[in-house]
Amino acid sequence: MCSTSPDLSIRNNEQLEYSPIKHLIIDGYCRIHQFNAILSYTPQLSHCSCEYLSLFESTQIEVSIIPLYLTHLSIKYCPLSFDEFQLFIVKICS
Repeated sequence: MCSTSPDLSIRNNEQLEYSPIKHLIIDGYCRIHQFNAILSYTPQLSHCSCEYLSLFESTQIEVSIIPLYLTHLSIKYCPLSFDEFQLFIVKICS
């Protein structure tokens, strides 16, 4: 995701379509709220790699979709504080 790309909206329960993607490589910049939206459209995701994951300014870390099958997450660069990153991991792994 590039910072100039439009934000994705979170998929709601009324929307029946989703992607069967199981492995995803985000080879670029992605904000946590964009990552959250991606998770909402890829409920079968098991492996994900992200080049650069960050917050949008002072945005709170929100994870509204808990990925049931995500077992491998690789993040190359993540300019979050340890506490912010820990909160993100706890929310995504619950």
